[in-house]
Amino acid sequence: MNLGIHQVINQSLQQRQQLVMTPAMVQAIRLLQLNSLELEQEIEQEMEENPFLEASDDEESGTEEASASLNGEEQMPTQAEREEENEKPKESEAKETDSDDDEPPVVDLVEKPDQTENNDETLDDYYDLTYDDTRYATAERGEEEHDFLQMSASGTTLYEHLRQQLHVSPLGEEDMPIAEFLIGNVDENGYLRSFSEGADSTDPLESVNGEPAVEGERDILDVAAERFARTRGDVDRILGVLQTFEPTGVFARSIQECLEIQDRAMPDPDPALLTLVGEHFDDLAHRRHKSIARAMKIPERRVAELCQRIATLEPKPGRGITSETPQYILPDVVVKKIDGRYHIWLNEGRTNHLKISSYYRQKFAQVLRIKGKGDPEDAQGANDIEFIRKKFNDAQTLIRNIERRKGTILKIAHAIMERQSEFLEKGIEHLRPMTLKDIAAEVGMHEATVSRVTSNKWVETPRGTFRLKYFFSSGLSSDDGESQSSRSIKNRIRQMIEEENSKRPLSDQKIADLLRVEGVQIARRTVTKYREQLKILPTNMRRQS
Repeated sequence: MNLGIHQVINQSLQQRQQLVMTPAMVQAIRLLQLNSLELEQEIEQEMEENPFLEASDDEESGTEEASASLNGEEQMPTQAEREEENEKPKESEAKETDSDDDEPPVVDLVEKPDQTENNDETLDDYYDLTYDDTRYATAERGEEEHDFLQMSASGTTLYEHLRQQLHVSPLGEEDMPIAEFLIGNVDENGYLRSFSEGADSTDPLESVNGEPAVEGERDILDVAAERFARTRGDVDRILGVLQTFEPTGVFARSIQECLEIQDRAMPDPDPALLTLVGEHFDDLAHRRHKSIARAMKIPERRVAELCQRIATLEPKPGRGITSETPQYILPDVVVKKIDGRYHIWLNEGRTNHLKISSYYRQKFAQVLRIKGKGDPEDAQGANDIEFIRKKFNDAQTLIRNIERRKGTILKIAHAIMERQSEFLEKGIEHLRPMTLKDIAAEVGMHEATVSRVTSNKWVETPRGTFRLKYFFSSGLSSDDGESQSSRSIKNRIRQMIEEENSKRPLSDQKIADLLRVEGVQIARRTVTKYREQLKILPTNMRRQS
């Protein structure tokens, strides 16, 4: 039985706005987040893949080359004409003696830079084949460059360091499996981790007596005895040998045991020190010197001396041995005071000498001219031309994006330094509160763009080298009606605590009262929050007898 059910398909038009991210826009946004070192690595990789890109340490004019047409109809110079052209003195060589072209672009802080008229994320006009690359070098690099930062010796891990000592230890062959098992369970701080099946091990610094701090954790020595069918006494003996390894204090199961190992290893171990660490560690951690003096029947002055000696020990013996390569900071922006005025410029490195290769540009023109006269049905030839044209367009897009990146970073950095001019003159106490929204409104960009520019980038100033993000902080009101940066207030709290009387340390309420006297309206709980962020101990932990 036919029920006569029909499905009707209708067509309708709908208009809506939608941002379409082109590859060029995606690349521009990605380059904006890179710092100077990362950008150089990106350029090096692009130069390996794109023959149209070249870099040099010399600067020559390339206006005529940049505006050359690539439609296949341009007339290529003959060999004789090229030789004659090469014999002519170059204008750039004549000007070399009169000016210094190696200086980076400088922007006075008094005048705002006007390097980019359109710095938003629309990023139009990316594939113009007549792009002018006069700011870039034309000569090829004549010799191989070496990055000496990559030639540093590789470090030794703590695991390798302990394994090397194991091979010259007095342990026998039958003890080696247990010793290697224990070495494999030492963390980066030098502590023996508690054993837990399928879970992260306990932090030994949170355990005072060496007992597992989390339910379900097992003593690693019991696990070793069971796994290798040995007695607990055998494992303890092997551990005793391992605890003599360098750095002193390794293979401890708690900070208390770590300090005891280091004290026993001293040329003149103090029995009172061992008693203090072994029997009164909780009072020691809370600086209850009077209780310790009464319990040990010694003067408080003697307790203070023992505490000073304990302070010289290393609570994390393994952190001195690391295989990590040191990270060197290369500032992206430089601010200097010259003749009484602050100037700002970009640390561009080799990115300032990137250009379209004139050699490959001419080769491309020859290919266009020859292929244009060939078989129009030659599919392979058409694909080759399209591939080469894409590489050429990619090269120009990269250069244009780098230029836009420079202008954007310079504009935002200028706005930041202009707002923080008092910091440049007087120091961190005069750091003004500032948010991403403030800078975005001033430069006429989106907050996301400002965030990308300031992330993972450094600025070198007369006051030191800082992250660009360092200058953004919230503010607190003051009596004069102006806001003060929370970062400057934290610095003032640190100074107060450093200058306090150790026998009568300042409480958080007292610090808040002193700051109010200085004109800063702040609550006690805010002082507590800032002190904890600075990783400063509370009053009772800072008090010394």
